[in-house]
Amino acid sequence: MAYNHDFNFYQNDRIDFSISVANVDASGNKTPKTDVSTYTVQLDVKENYGKSTSVMSFSSSGGGITFTDASTMRFVKTSSELASVNSGGYVYDLQMTDASSDNYTYLYGKWNWFPDVTK
Repeated sequence: MAYNHDFNFYQNDRIDFSISVANVDASGNKTPKTDVSTYTVQLDVKENYGKSTSVMSFSSSGGGITFTDASTMRFVKTSSELASVNSGGYVYDLQMTDASSDNYTYLYGKWNWFPDVTK
C-alpha cells in the first residue's frame, strides 16, 4: 500500500529528512518493516507524472539516500546540488526494490518547491 504525503521545501535550502518504514495492521498499530537496508530505494521528483526526466533524484545506489538503521532512510541534498531547480509544484514517488526484484511504491504526492523571500 502506498501512502500519500506532500513535501514543502524552499529554494536554496539544504534538504535533510528521514523516513521510517513501518507496517500498519488493521488496528492501526505500527511495527517495523523487515530490514529494508538491503533494498534499492529511489525517490524521483518530476514536473508531472508523464515526464521521463527527473528534476531531482535520490537513490540508495546513486546518492542522496543512506540507511540509519534497518528501517530508516535519510535523504540529503546540499544547497549547491539543488541550485538549478526552479520553484514550482512537482510530483514524486518513493519506490523500493527488494532482492527478488519486486518493486514497492511506498510514498507518493506533491513536492512543493517555494522561492526564497530572503536571500
